[in-house]
Amino acid sequence: MAGTGPKGEFFITGRLGSKDDQFRGSFSGDGEVGRYAFATAYPDQPLSGKWAESLVRSFIGFEYPVENSIDLVKEFLSESRKMWLELLDWGNLKWYIRNKSMDGVYSSFSGLSVASRDGSIECRGFSSGFDSFFALGPSDKISRIDSAGSAPDIHEFWSGYPSSASPVYRWDVPQNVFFKWIVPIDSRMVLVTPNVSRWILKNPEVNLVTVVNNSDPGVLVRNKMKSGDIDNAESVVLLLERR
Repeated sequence: MAGTGPKGEFFITGRLGSKDDQFRGSFSGDGEVGRYAFATAYPDQPLSGKWAESLVRSFIGFEYPVENSIDLVKEFLSESRKMWLELLDWGNLKWYIRNKSMDGVYSSFSGLSVASRDGSIECRGFSSGFDSFFALGPSDKISRIDSAGSAPDIHEFWSGYPSSASPVYRWDVPQNVFFKWIVPIDSRMVLVTPNVSRWILKNPEVNLVTVVNNSDPGVLVRNKMKSGDIDNAESVVLLLERR
């Protein structure tokens, strides 16, 4: 029997050296339906912020099941691409922005659907080809580490070319982007960007517990970026727990 799912809180960290600590990516959550998502952007890809926004808005608002289906992921990406093209005023872009964006843009992405079921929490989601989901059970015991990413060098979804004349694109999607885990009802879960994930996986027993138990994971990530332990990139930590 379905019940109220866990609640989530986002902690956002921009790249070191970015203007006013600006975060160009996108993140959103809907606790009522139990959906959360984030996507990152890149400073050298001016239109990647709109692509990140499109990915997140599509995942949160598009009425489709989160299932292990490449066809569904491709449908999600196609809807995201349509939104991205609608957000672009291609004809009025400055020439240097247009030139940088001729080959499309990229964004890492992860989306998660959570629900309480029969005394446990069902977690379904997919990422752009990296391990994004982790969970801690009672006494900080690791409940689950997502090992969905089949292509460790591919961490992003491509927007396709920024031209409405080519609305259909054959998405090159890694096969194992989907994950589904059943974790204890009192688990604390995290969804993280690729740079934070790589750091966690170096020593999960220590680093995962450190993230989950920190009062402000955003400050933790920034300090780890300053020390060089976490790669300098847009970072998101989404903490979820039953309240």
